[in-house]
Amino acid sequence: MYTLPSRNPAGQSCFGKTHVHNQELNQKSIQQISAPKQPPPGHAESYIPPDEFLPTEADLKEWEEMDVKERPHGLLVPTKHPNLRSVGSYAYSVRERFERCLDLYLCPRVSKTRLNINPKDMLPPLPSPKELRPYPNARCLRYLGHADKVVSVAVDASGKWLLSGSLDKTMRMWEVSSARCVRKWSFQHPVLNVAWCPGNGGSRLASACAGEAVVLLDPHAQPSADLSRAAAAAAAEGAREGDAPPPWDEREGLVFVKHAGVVSKINWHHKGDYFATLVKGGANVMIHRVSKRSSQRIFRQQKTPIRAALFHPNRPVMFICTAAYVYLYDLQRQCLVKKLVAGGNSVTCVAAHAGGDNVIVGGSDGKLQWFDMDLSNMPYKVMASHANGVRAVAFHKKYPLFATASDDATVHVLHGAVSADLNQNALIVPLKILRAHATRDVEGVIDCVFHPTQPWLFSAGADNTIALFCDDN
Repeated sequence: MYTLPSRNPAGQSCFGKTHVHNQELNQKSIQQISAPKQPPPGHAESYIPPDEFLPTEADLKEWEEMDVKERPHGLLVPTKHPNLRSVGSYAYSVRERFERCLDLYLCPRVSKTRLNINPKDMLPPLPSPKELRPYPNARCLRYLGHADKVVSVAVDASGKWLLSGSLDKTMRMWEVSSARCVRKWSFQHPVLNVAWCPGNGGSRLASACAGEAVVLLDPHAQPSADLSRAAAAAAAEGAREGDAPPPWDEREGLVFVKHAGVVSKINWHHKGDYFATLVKGGANVMIHRVSKRSSQRIFRQQKTPIRAALFHPNRPVMFICTAAYVYLYDLQRQCLVKKLVAGGNSVTCVAAHAGGDNVIVGGSDGKLQWFDMDLSNMPYKVMASHANGVRAVAFHKKYPLFATASDDATVHVLHGAVSADLNQNALIVPLKILRAHATRDVEGVIDCVFHPTQPWLFSAGADNTIALFCDDN
């Protein structure tokens, strides 16, 4: 037998009570705003206003000269009529009805709370730069002596000696602590890149890209000299043979590794026996072995020019940079491992973190892209902080620091902490903007490199100078 639901003392069923409760919740959640009410009529709208509200002739003249919005009674003038039949029709009835319709139509239906959000509150909380010391923040020394733009600098593993290459066709060796030039070598072509061989236990071998050859020498044993004759003789001997010039040639204690075009960049393997070279405007990378004096190409000729080539810090992998992509090429298996999408056709330089899983890429559009290869093949962070193109990027080997050098004559120092926990992203904090160079021929700071053990930074500029930035501690 069906039983009706029990009723409460008020005479409502339990279902009805629930329905009323839901209606109350809906009313609380939706707050309707009533339209503004019609104002009550005043004495000006009365056909028999009191005598004290009737205007005089002076008041009427003043009222006519006033602006419509400033009149005390709006559009009406208090007028006294003998009876109701003599009252004319209301002249502004259509206008007031239209305004009333607008009030009803434009009245907000629901009250919305406006959110006043400060844009700074949307940024994640970052630590103060004072808590992230030490980092380079002041210029300490200037290295003067080059007669043209300094395009490359390199520091040895001990941190005592600095090599610099310039467009004045010279390579110089400096003492870091005193900014004194101790060696000078002259070449036949501009020195576009210099580098120290890392080596185990500290190698004394250095390399320089001069013209179509890579020159290997011992800077401490080789005195200052003009090496242009030796380079010209090595090139002439290859030309007399009629065939392609031999890749390796030794003259006067120097080793020349000759190429088919102008060598623009060189990068050493962390063990010191291999180094990779990149020809200016070329589409291939040459890998050379010092112990066997052999050279080989790692893949076929590519259609797209290669902008930069870099060895992985601890794996047999090489980073190959084109204008829009960064390829990870496995040297042992000879296959492509990963492809990082930089986009924009503006990649100019690349640097890898000591851990090997994070890469920074600089572009000619002034943007810096941070890639976390464990996270995605797309950039983890994109920072557009430079006004002109980025010419060089560098990581510090010991401290969580990285820097970018640009043609706007500034060097940006940033904190980049990488955690071993895969669930925690890298922490990137801008620290300091360093200015010590002047712009020349639309070029500013061309290269930068960190000191191997100290929080110091070297920068090479188009104003023929080299600057050393130190921490203020």
